Amino acid sequence: MLTSKELTLTDDSKVVYNFHHYDPLFFTHQLAHFSEDILGYNKVIHYPGEMPDVQQYLNERPKYLHKLGRQAWETNDKQLIKALFG
Repeated sequence: MLTSKELTLTDDSKVVYNFHHYDPLFFTHQLAHFSEDILGYNKVIHYPGEMPDVQQYLNERPKYLHKLGRQAWETNDKQLIKALFG
């Protein structure tokens, strides 16, 4: 599997690029019954919008840090998406 940074684009006009992305997980999986590690956060996040207290949530649940530690952003906006794909 390639990351978006490793992808070489083609000149073929019949090629369609597709991707699937889960970050930021606190946004994409908010209130999901199957995501026990995030379900306790119990806040609705909008795009664009703030993701308040994510770091505090993770600090109080250190067992999730290995999986979600990179998720401790405070703002869900265009700059975050650019940073993730930059």
